[in-house]
Amino acid sequence: MPSDLTRFWIEFDFEDMNPPDPLLTWGCGVTGAELSDCLDLIQERLLEGRALPPIRRVTEDVDVRQLDQRHVIPNMGPPIWRGVWFPQGPYLGAFQDPH
Repeated sequence: MPSDLTRFWIEFDFEDMNPPDPLLTWGCGVTGAELSDCLDLIQERLLEGRALPPIRRVTEDVDVRQLDQRHVIPNMGPPIWRGVWFPQGPYLGAFQDPH
């Protein structure tokens, strides 16, 4: 991972949302230059410009090995490039492959 990028794991507070946003229920993994860059990526790529829900917790420099082994790990994209790596999928086009 380039030294100018940081991995973040962001959890959202859905207490006042009914129902919660299904894309963000498990949390969100994103790599970017700083937290504000990562929040912009989530808003742009996952929420298509909709407002972010309130943030409950942010883990900077997250060790992805500590994330949920059953759901997050098998369903995440590469966390080494700038972009959203969880949730991800071909329908999201969330992460940016540098090639």
